Amino acid sequence: MGSMFSAQGEINSSTLEKGIMKVDLGSAFSKGTLTWSESEGIWAVSDSGVVAMSGGGIFTATEKNSDGTWQWNTGILPSGINANLITSGQLDTNRIKVYAGDELRF
Repeated sequence: MGSMFSAQGEINSSTLEKGIMKVDLGSAFSKGTLTWSESEGIWAVSDSGVVAMSGGGIFTATEKNSDGTWQWNTGILPSGINANLITSGQLDTNRIKVYAGDELRF
């Protein structure tokens, strides 16, 4: 089993391809817009939120701040994954550490 990231910290293309293949893109984009630009990356926006993908990672948001900008709640970056909520049918790992701040709790 390979790593999600290359030695340079980039997301492997096979990881992205496998994730995209599991998504029903026709349904995902049927009620929203998909835009693409070199400076902003790929943006998929619908009534339920936004998914943005750029050279820095993949980001999601379901709410906007009071000034109208998206409030990002999940990010997949070369340095790791940050998420407010993770749902999974199965999570395989050989080591899990749970921290509270800087202190190991489990």
